[in-house]
Amino acid sequence: MVFEDKKRMQIQELRQLAADPDYVASCEEIFRQRVDAVADSVIGSGVPLILLTGPSATGKTTSARKVALAMTKKGKKTSVISLDNFFLNLDQYPKQKNGEPDFEHLHALNVDLINDCLEELVETGCTWIPSFDFTTHVSTPHSIEVRVDGDSAVIIEGIHALNPELTRKVDGGSVRRIYAGLRTEYYEGRKRIIATRDLRIVRRIIRDARDRGHDPEGTLALWKNIMAGEEKWIKPFKPAADFLLNTAVDYEPCLFAAVVRGMAEQNMGGRFHAELQDLADRFSLTGDVDPERVPADSLLREFLGGLRLVNES
Repeated sequence: MVFEDKKRMQIQELRQLAADPDYVASCEEIFRQRVDAVADSVIGSGVPLILLTGPSATGKTTSARKVALAMTKKGKKTSVISLDNFFLNLDQYPKQKNGEPDFEHLHALNVDLINDCLEELVETGCTWIPSFDFTTHVSTPHSIEVRVDGDSAVIIEGIHALNPELTRKVDGGSVRRIYAGLRTEYYEGRKRIIATRDLRIVRRIIRDARDRGHDPEGTLALWKNIMAGEEKWIKPFKPAADFLLNTAVDYEPCLFAAVVRGMAEQNMGGRFHAELQDLADRFSLTGDVDPERVPADSLLREFLGGLRLVNES
């Protein structure tokens, strides 16, 4: 797989484009075309099993659902399964150096069961997988039926999806691998102003605040460990991917500019105020896009809230 180079977009160009009322729709259409291209390629391969991963806040979950929906519309009924279903009970997790459970570790998952289920799915067309209760941190074994045949497929998504330890029992010809990642960065002349890392951390802060009740400081405090986990568990397997799904939506910095300014203002005197203020200063250079302009089925709704994929089965 040849991965496309990162796109260098000029801040001034972005400001001009964002003023066009049709720009949001054109960016969303470009992403839809990327999803369609991946869906067509996977269907053409004829495989029953698709594995999808990517670093934190790249939109893995929504990307998996969008690819599955596109494949279904093209006649290949496709469902999505999260590797989170295979978490072990909390007391079985590997431990970090400080004694806390290591949620990022491969062996926080039931690796042997994943291998067995994928083997059974490919060889027989049917398997039963566990579900995981995030309230009690307890696994319920073999409670979800998964089926595939010549007219259907399944996407397995999660941070470890491309790790070969999960597919030891599956023939390589039965699998295709997708790596989701952002590929647009923003410049003033030759100076990079907003990197893909900046976009991901803002996405993560917004989602954590909405879904997990974390303030920006809580997310920023975890970010170093998140990045370390990516270097260990995700990025080494990127070269094994068959397809890259670029999950950048080019108007995004304008959408988040006001949000980041508000975060910095609310965190005056906080531990991470300087970092938040730096993000706010850089994002503010892009101008603003009203969140109301973001379609309900946009990948960005994974972070903003209100995601609705029309005709999703």
